[in-house]
Amino acid sequence: MTQHFVEDIARISAATRKNPAVVAPPGGAEALGMALWVWDSGDEAALHTAHHHRIAFEVPREGASDGGTGLEAAVRRHGCRRVAVTPAGMSHGWRMEKDAVALGLYLDPQHLNALAAKELGQTAPFTIERSTAFDAQLLGFLQIASAEDGALFRQNAIIREALAEALCTTLIHAHAPRAANPEPQPPALRDPRLQRVVAFIERRLDRQFRVSDLAEIAAMSQFHLMRQFRAETGRTLGQYVLERRIARATMLLERSDLALVEVAVACGFSSQGHF
Repeated sequence: MTQHFVEDIARISAATRKNPAVVAPPGGAEALGMALWVWDSGDEAALHTAHHHRIAFEVPREGASDGGTGLEAAVRRHGCRRVAVTPAGMSHGWRMEKDAVALGLYLDPQHLNALAAKELGQTAPFTIERSTAFDAQLLGFLQIASAEDGALFRQNAIIREALAEALCTTLIHAHAPRAANPEPQPPALRDPRLQRVVAFIERRLDRQFRVSDLAEIAAMSQFHLMRQFRAETGRTLGQYVLERRIARATMLLERSDLALVEVAVACGFSSQGHF
């Protein structure tokens, strides 16, 4: 292992694979702990089975020519390669294809159960599923935990408590049993010209089109089309198209394993950032 991170994080590089640098370790009085490992390419990250739920993030650490060499700088420069959710009592490991740091957030199951009982009214232990889905909601916790090279997390118990509460809420909403919601259907319109426009939009949600295209289909002027559409639906054409794209994206996120960028393209957004 080679030294890469600065300040307190630098000591992680001296830790062995069996002795990560740990903050608020599992088994303590706090609801949330954090552990960090520095790995070299080819290392087997066979993590131990924990009594706590674990959310692990793999952050690349190639190069440090600019932007600093700390954990926060690595997250900002390279992002996150993989995320893994491992329920308490289960083990999970992976092989490092490139040099990386693994950051694990450890959550007390009793804390999750108590909040689930409050949120859902259930008394049985709340269960989460093992997953390696690239969840954008979980990535937000990586940014918070790595802020100021982890100093905020390490030094402030109030932040750890608030982070534990937010992480529990996120997991509850992500893993609570729920029926699949059908994709919202387009409105039933009286004007057959507007019906043609809506049908065209539904077929081409994955593509870009202009108001002039819609006006041609409706056999109206652009001004007349926009006025008629708003009068019958209560929204502008732009608002309606955006609502339909978001509804389609929501359905794809719930029912498929598509990456965010694939969902964005499938729903007509110009980029994942725009989505």
